[in-house]
Amino acid sequence: MSIYRSDIEELVNKSNKIGILLHDNPDPDAIASGWAMYKMIKIISPEKDCQILYRGDISHFSNKLMIKLLNPPIQKLGNGDLEKVKQYMKDLDTLILVDFAKFGKNAQYPIEYKKNIKAIFDHHEVTLEDLDSDLLEIRKIGSCATIMIKLLEDFEINLQDKSEKNLTTALAYGIWSDTHFFKENDSYKEDIDAFNSIFKNIDFNILNQLINPLLNKERMEALKSALNNSYENKGIGIYNVGLINDKTLFGIIGDTMLNQVGTRGVIIFGLYNTPDEKYYKLVASSRTQDNTLNATELLENTICQTAEGFSFGGKDHAARAEINIINKELVDLEELQSILDKLFVKYKEKINEYISK
Repeated sequence: MSIYRSDIEELVNKSNKIGILLHDNPDPDAIASGWAMYKMIKIISPEKDCQILYRGDISHFSNKLMIKLLNPPIQKLGNGDLEKVKQYMKDLDTLILVDFAKFGKNAQYPIEYKKNIKAIFDHHEVTLEDLDSDLLEIRKIGSCATIMIKLLEDFEINLQDKSEKNLTTALAYGIWSDTHFFKENDSYKEDIDAFNSIFKNIDFNILNQLINPLLNKERMEALKSALNNSYENKGIGIYNVGLINDKTLFGIIGDTMLNQVGTRGVIIFGLYNTPDEKYYKLVASSRTQDNTLNATELLENTICQTAEGFSFGGKDHAARAEINIINKELVDLEELQSILDKLFVKYKEKINEYISK
């Protein structure tokens, strides 16, 4: 089913307070797509009470830089306090899901409010019968921003106007990052066409800063740890980055290691020092560039078999799993290092088992 301008206009006009919900820890595609949805709603009804909301953290360095440079009107919901989230959401009579299709592990909104979901915009494979809305725009393409650019055109918004440059740059970055730089298995003709349609109004100075963030001291330390704690078997490598404060490093180190000659796939793991939480989070990120090696399956059949309760998500060439693992008050740095060393031994065994199958 497709959603048209008239559908959005009807929905907005009969709504009192609208929440545009992004998945937890939103990425550039979700942020840009939510912003585009907000733009459309404000064109229909400039005074309409409407917010772009998310849970979790925007911790990736490039994503934080995106917020700083482009200033999308997004708002963190609840600051980790579920009761505050419930209190706020009870006044939202209309929920619009953007870049995800239902409440769950990667979108931990109170389940009692799914009755207020009135529209869903997503580009991931989902079972339509499981969704909680009749108003759906679900397309199997590389980026949700691609869907939004087409809808913005239906609203006759001039995406070549200089006043829209921040939005178009955000949408371009959303497409660029979610298609992994237009890799063959992650992008479609629609994504390329959408990117080209806004090409002339992209701020390439900002886009370049987002695509090529500078390495800081912590990143260099994580890279050093990964190089010193690595294992490779038949083109699949596993790397321990240690304890880190910047969640972006799992993806950055993964992309870096994937560029090595002969590498088919990599797994980067370590402990993330989650802000404002009492647990260290074990995070594992996979990257692949061999079409015979699926990043999601690689994590599922190795790291995720060592413990129950992993929060998980991924695509063909990129995936991530994470789980709260250690109470910060119960361990010191030396004990953390010992835990990481033991996990490294266990994960190497799982890699060998996976390859031998």
